[in-house]
Amino acid sequence: MKRLGFFKKLIFIGLSITIGTIIGLIIAELFLRIFYPQPSFYKGHTFFMADRILDVRLKPNFVEFGIPQTNSLGLRDDLDLKFENPTGIKRILCLGDSFTYGANVKKEEAFPQQMEKLLKERGKNYQVINAGVPSWGTDQEFLYYKTEGYKFKPNIVVLGFFVGNDVIENRYVKENTVINGECVRTQTWFDLRSPLAPYLVELRLFLEKFHLFRLI
Repeated sequence: MKRLGFFKKLIFIGLSITIGTIIGLIIAELFLRIFYPQPSFYKGHTFFMADRILDVRLKPNFVEFGIPQTNSLGLRDDLDLKFENPTGIKRILCLGDSFTYGANVKKEEAFPQQMEKLLKERGKNYQVINAGVPSWGTDQEFLYYKTEGYKFKPNIVVLGFFVGNDVIENRYVKENTVINGECVRTQTWFDLRSPLAPYLVELRLFLEKFHLFRLI
């Protein structure tokens, strides 16, 4: 009887901890949603596509909630942007990763768009092109310029360099791949060749919907 009572007490403690943890997580999630919402980079959408040379790139003409996010060239820039420059306006091409792309901010708040705005306010007529792609390293940025970026005939090229990972990422070959349209690092905790890989990616996208997960 004493042993049975001990197990009942143990189960009660376990259930209390579990229920308390769930309630705490719910309260934390509600608090973040109301008072401190966390921006989502992926927003549950898949806007990457595989590329033979660049590994991954943004899908052309990607639309989110009815709002165009990329143009026909697969860049987060003006929809009518072309390689040709019939007006002869001076161009600045910005290469980089998510910092250049402007993850978690509106398109007009990304630094290439802000740079163009500031230049025009100072009487400098430049067209600044945002060619940033999240997850890219400087190797991919160089390959993009070599294969496509040069076609803009830029007067100036700005390379957005992040000391936190750009050098390390260049050590890996085929660092990124695409599963279900989602950019996934090959240096990851699960085997990308596993039949479970697409489901694990979907799980991460599901968790991304929670503000507490984004904060962590």
